[in-house]
Amino acid sequence: MIITSSFGGIIGSLTNYFIGYKYGESILNIISNKYTFLKNPIAYAKNYMIDNGRKSVFTARMIPLARTTISLVAGAYKMPL
Repeated sequence: MIITSSFGGIIGSLTNYFIGYKYGESILNIISNKYTFLKNPIAYAKNYMIDNGRKSVFTARMIPLARTTISLVAGAYKMPL
């Protein structure tokens, strides 16, 4: 059971990463164009991920809900796998 759940978590994270890698930037552009008040926060998040991406991903992997979504963010900002 532990092996199966660990394997499932890895597959899920990789799937989220590749979805973010392929579609993340275009989705962020659509969101920032539709909701102009989000342009600055999205730009701030991008700069933050460029500067502190590895630490952010490492920390987020320890937090239950963030562990799922950080893979999408890492893929969207084209972080190395």
